[in-house]
Amino acid sequence: SRAESKLLLSRQISLGDVDAEAALAPYQGRVQSLLRKQNQAKEVKKLLALAAEAQENGEVVRALEALNQAKKLGADSKRVRRNVDQLLAQQRELISDYIKTADYSASDVALRSLVAMLEYLPERTQNEIEPFIADSLSTIEIYLERSWSRGAKISDCAGCPEMVVLPSGDFVMGSKKTGYDNERPAHKRFVSRPFAISTHEITFREWDFCVRDGGCPHTPDDEGWGRGERPVVNASWHDIMLYAEWVSQRAGYKYRLPTEAEWEYASRAGASTDYLSGDDPKGLEANCKGCGDHLSAEGTLPVGSYPPNTFGLQDVHGNAAEWVADCYVENAYLKANERTEMKGDWRDNCARVVRGGSWRDRPDYVRVSARDWALPEKRSKYIGFRLVTTY
Repeated sequence: SRAESKLLLSRQISLGDVDAEAALAPYQGRVQSLLRKQNQAKEVKKLLALAAEAQENGEVVRALEALNQAKKLGADSKRVRRNVDQLLAQQRELISDYIKTADYSASDVALRSLVAMLEYLPERTQNEIEPFIADSLSTIEIYLERSWSRGAKISDCAGCPEMVVLPSGDFVMGSKKTGYDNERPAHKRFVSRPFAISTHEITFREWDFCVRDGGCPHTPDDEGWGRGERPVVNASWHDIMLYAEWVSQRAGYKYRLPTEAEWEYASRAGASTDYLSGDDPKGLEANCKGCGDHLSAEGTLPVGSYPPNTFGLQDVHGNAAEWVADCYVENAYLKANERTEMKGDWRDNCARVVRGGSWRDRPDYVRVSARDWALPEKRSKYIGFRLVTTY
C-alpha cells in the first residue's frame, strides 16, 4: 500500500540505503505548492485583518485595497464580496448622515473617499452607486456654495435676511398635557433634510429694502412704534408671498414661509416643554403679557431683545406672532403623518396658521405648540413672519 511504501522509504533513508534528496525529489513540487498555499493563506489572513482595522478607522480606500489583494491571493470570494458590500453601505450611510446633520465639509471628504473606491470595484457595482454619488455631490456643492453648515448664519444677498442652518431631525409636535384640542394629539414628526430659517422675524428695515427696490408694493404701517429693527407687522399673507418672491430672485434660491411643522421644530430647538424656559412661564424672557418678571411693552420691541433658543432663533415667543405656510385645519393632528409638508396648497384661498403669539398675548398663547389662524388678506399689527430656504 502507499502507506507501507512511505514507511519503507523512510526506513531506507534513515539506514543510508537510499539517497534522501533523490528519494524526496518526486515530492518537491507538491511540498513547494503546499508551502506557497500556506504562505498565501497567512498573507490573506493578514490582509483581511488589515482591511478590518482600516474599516474600523474609517480608512475605506485602504480597506478596499487590502480586500482586493486578498481576493487575488485566493481569499474566499463570497467573504470578500460581503466585506466590500459592508464597506460601501457604511460609506453611503456616513455620507447621508453628514448631509442630514448639515456637516457638509465632512460629507465632502467622505464622498471623495467613495469616489476613490470606484476604481477597485467591478463595473456593475460602479453603475449601482454612481447615481447616489451624483445626487450627494449636487447637494453638497449647493450647500458649500452657500457656506452651509450646522448652526452657520448665512445671508445670500444684500438685503436678504440673516438665516441660520438647522440639521434634519425629529421631534414631538403638539401638546401632551397642556394646551387646546387643536394641539392634540402630540405626534412625532421628521424633518428629512436640513433647512435654513430667519434668525429673527423679518424687520421693517428688510421689508423697506424690498419696497425701495420695487419688489413690495405695500408699505406696512409701524403703528408709531418705530421701524428699523422692529419686526414688520401689518403685512398680509399675500403681501409676504411677494416679499418671498423678491428675496428668491435676488438670492437665486427659493425662499418661502415655513411649514407649521418646520416652525415648531425650529422653535423647540430640541425642547419638549411649553416654553424655552420650561413649563412655567415665570422664567420666560419674552415680549408678552405676564411673561417672566419684566414689564411687557405696549407694542413690538426690536428683534433680539431677549436671548435666542439653542438653534439661535430669536423671539419664538411673543413680540410678533408669525404667519406660516399651512392652511388652518382645526383637527389637523388627528390625521397627521410623520412628514413636515404643509397642509393645503399655496394657491388655496384658506385661513392660514399663525404661530408664536404676540406682545399682547398672555403666556398660554405663546407656547411653542399654540396654534392660531387668520385670513390671508388680513394686515394685523400683531402678526409678522420669518422665512425658510432649502436647496
